[in-house]
Amino acid sequence: MKRATSKSWAAYATAFRPRRQRLSFADMESFAQYAFNKSHAAAYAVVAYETGYLKKFYPVEFMAALMTSVMGDAKYISRYIRNCQDMGIEVLPPCINESQKKVFCSRWKKSDLDFSV
Repeated sequence: MKRATSKSWAAYATAFRPRRQRLSFADMESFAQYAFNKSHAAAYAVVAYETGYLKKFYPVEFMAALMTSVMGDAKYISRYIRNCQDMGIEVLPPCINESQKKVFCSRWKKSDLDFSV
């Protein structure tokens, strides 16, 4: 067998490179149009399912975590407090003896949230 020289290999690679690159890129592009959207849709579906599950079966803990995540934004806090009232969850005012660094479930009554400062 004759061994290819670097000169002949370079000529071969240069001759077929543009066509091969176009075909490879076209394959990747068509796959990306399908796979990127489908994988993200599946991931968002899982997150939506888990969020709905937590809100349905652990509403007090869910709202406590949600309000803690937006602690510095009064607009969102007021919206979530209204949401708690609609769900029948009482949001207690800050208490010097009980407050922590975040919103938490009351230890006295499971359906209450203690709001911290």
